[in-house]
Amino acid sequence: MIKKLLILLSLIFAAGCSSNAAGEKMAEGLEIIKIGYPSSGGNWQGGTLAVADHYGYLNEELEPLGYQAEVVGYLGAAPEIQESILAGDLQYTTYAAMAAVLGKANGMNTTLINVDGKRPAWELAASKNSGIEKAGDLRGKTIAYQRGTAVQEYIFKILEDAGISSEEVELVNMNVPEGISALITNAVDACVVSMGQDEAILKEGGKIIHSSSEEDKNRYWDLFAFVGEPDFVKEHPEVTEAVIRAEFRARDKIMENPEAFYELYEEASGFSKHYVDKAVRTEELKERYPLNITEENIEQMKEIEQFLLKSDFIQRTVDYDDFIDSRYLNKIKEEQKE
Repeated sequence: MIKKLLILLSLIFAAGCSSNAAGEKMAEGLEIIKIGYPSSGGNWQGGTLAVADHYGYLNEELEPLGYQAEVVGYLGAAPEIQESILAGDLQYTTYAAMAAVLGKANGMNTTLINVDGKRPAWELAASKNSGIEKAGDLRGKTIAYQRGTAVQEYIFKILEDAGISSEEVELVNMNVPEGISALITNAVDACVVSMGQDEAILKEGGKIIHSSSEEDKNRYWDLFAFVGEPDFVKEHPEVTEAVIRAEFRARDKIMENPEAFYELYEEASGFSKHYVDKAVRTEELKERYPLNITEENIEQMKEIEQFLLKSDFIQRTVDYDDFIDSRYLNKIKEEQKE
């Protein structure tokens, strides 16, 4: 039973959601540009990129310029994505801002051109036998987390806010599906789960003791960065603008009929209605898909950077003036006002 559960959870675990990887033969004479995203095996990215791909907005914007988009999910997540950018196989990607900052600080040559997602991504679950009712009860407990990821940042923030040091708990390095399996078998007292992945835990009598959806958005919500390969971005500004324009059209489509978006999300992702209702359905849709680079965004990335420095994942800071190029985004925003 646990083995089957682990396999199921592995299939639905997304660090960030999945998209519609192109499998159709590209039209003759059109140059393919590739846009990546982290995937857990599905073909649905989940945000404005997925909607832009699903409704054909990307190619409607790109084909007059002589291009066609291929949206590609990477099972290897951020490391595989960054290798593909370095190899010149990928022109753009959307992924967690933590991965973008980590890569840039470690010498990745990327340009931030948009922030296309901001959402609560994580919850902390406790087993029914753990005696944990709130974050303050975590002292002395065993917690499953994934080292070197946004999951680690999340659990460290919870401990800090509860006045508990990492030395006062036992941290066990596991991915999210492994952590859920360990929780259900009482091998750990608590584990971090993706929003909406609590069904199996609740059936076993466990509980959610902390949810990023109920916390300060600038501290606990995950940012998603849309970055490009710098040389391609500079040499083809019209392509970058076309991709951004397609994402704006996608957000308009989402806002126009949210219920249709939730139905599409459930159908395309294969996730349960429980997951979509908890992790996707919201009164703050426009805030979830900001399509903007603000000072708040930059400050949040700098906080991520400080966490990475403190955890020895990076040894130098990011030059944000070099990293960010908002000219293309600003041009499309001006178009939206007309």
